[in-house]
Amino acid sequence: MPNWAGSSWYFLRYIDPKNDKVFADKKLMAKWLPVDWYNGGMEHTTLHLLYSRFWHRFLYDCGFVPTPEPYAKRTSHGVVLGPDGRRMSKSKGNVINPDDVLEAYGADTFRMYMMFIGPFEQNVTWSNESIQGVRRFLNRAWTLSTEVVASGRKTSGRKVLSAAHRLVKKIEEDLEALKFNTAISVYMETLNAFFADRDAVGTDAIELFAACLFPCAPHLAEEIGEVLGNRKRLYESKWPVYDENMLKDALATIVVQVNGKVRGTVEVCTERAGDEIFVKNEAVSALNMREKYNISDDTRTIFLPGKLINFIG
Repeated sequence: MPNWAGSSWYFLRYIDPKNDKVFADKKLMAKWLPVDWYNGGMEHTTLHLLYSRFWHRFLYDCGFVPTPEPYAKRTSHGVVLGPDGRRMSKSKGNVINPDDVLEAYGADTFRMYMMFIGPFEQNVTWSNESIQGVRRFLNRAWTLSTEVVASGRKTSGRKVLSAAHRLVKKIEEDLEALKFNTAISVYMETLNAFFADRDAVGTDAIELFAACLFPCAPHLAEEIGEVLGNRKRLYESKWPVYDENMLKDALATIVVQVNGKVRGTVEVCTERAGDEIFVKNEAVSALNMREKYNISDDTRTIFLPGKLINFIG
């Protein structure tokens, strides 16, 4: 009772924490319930989630709460395993101390690597080598940003600016969907596109890049904003708005089929529309095809570059 009963309705007290007469004021509960989004570890799925729903239903039947369900949405996160692929444990000697990582690489690198390491809902294995790749990416972003500011270029070429607006759109979508690892990939692809046409990169593109980078690497993003001369800090700023017209030449729409039947479409950057592996990964991720159609990495595909991909299984 003290364990499950207490942990199954604590969110009601968050709504009205100083009320000593009832669980919470009914008007406040009508406003805030059900909880929009409940996220936790997989161990909560069979225990806490079950009991919290049971207790909430009990309170609902008794007339104490206005909704039959406590949560509108539920997600689970994975676990970061040690470098040896096992759960971290002092006895196993495979624990990664966050303080050591912060000291060696800084908070932005640590934060971005945790997002990049794998899908949010899956268990992932820590790699001391892979984190260095994220550090190199951030160093390159700083190098290019300071270079562009020093050059005095304010206006970017069409191709570069299209990549920047595409970044805004993709990061916005991926962060909302908890696709953090693919969001980091888009940062890297965009920076590569900038470097490939670096003489056409102006501060307008760098400003969009910094704004998009802020949720994942806030310290570096603020530093870039400072060298750009922005008086307003990024944490006080609104999320940038992408221009649909800048996306028209930059995106290709790929039809996605499973055994010849259309299951949807996916938009990819024009430069990558002929890359079968890239298009396959984007389609599987965007349309949740692993769960819906039992698609795996080994599933055979028929690919028409820039037009269609058909999964055969």
